[in-house]
Amino acid sequence: MVSKEEKKKLRKDFNQKLRGKLKETYERFCDEHGIKRVARCFSLIMKEVEEQLKNHPFLETLEDREQSWRARRGGMLEWLVQKHISDWVSQTLGLRCAKFTKGSLRKNYDRVKEQVQVRIGDKGVVPDVDLVVFQEEPFRVLAVLSVKKKFRERIAQVAYWTVK
Repeated sequence: MVSKEEKKKLRKDFNQKLRGKLKETYERFCDEHGIKRVARCFSLIMKEVEEQLKNHPFLETLEDREQSWRARRGGMLEWLVQKHISDWVSQTLGLRCAKFTKGSLRKNYDRVKEQVQVRIGDKGVVPDVDLVVFQEEPFRVLAVLSVKKKFRERIAQVAYWTVK
């Protein structure tokens, strides 16, 4: 049996290795397939990273390893999409792509939030936004992205916004 403190250390180590392997594998696939074609390889990238980490000690501490991977796959996909779009829009268009969080957007968070809000009556509702593409001068949001791994999540989101 592993102590809570040891499990916490193992989780931290696992997450660091996951981020490192994901970045390393993405960059290798970019070199092999080119930036334009790498998006077609996201599933392969995620499978390769899972394979590389399948014997990590942290996974031994979990009751349901598969559920843990399901949760992480969404984050992996979001990172891959953000990295890919960010690289492409910055290199080709001079734009920025960032997660829709205060930490990622810093001083631009309120400006982005104001532009992505949907007005319903007298209330402003922020849709489920994972990533935003924007230009800084003059400031404007050009695209919002919601990254969903499961089709069911996408259907529920479309249904919600259609009714509203």
